[in-house]
Amino acid sequence: MGTDIDVDEFAPFSHDAEAHVMTPVPEPETYAMLLAGLGLMGLVARRRKNRPF
Repeated sequence: MGTDIDVDEFAPFSHDAEAHVMTPVPEPETYAMLLAGLGLMGLVARRRKNRPF
């Protein structure tokens, strides 16, 4: 009956799970690459649409 349960031994990271969550902030270059990729996809789609075949 006198058994003590050490929470840190049972689940060592459970109490820290939400305390150190960091959300990554994208670099401006990430947005530039995204826009460049979308632009290229738009050009490819436009060229395929205008094919005479």
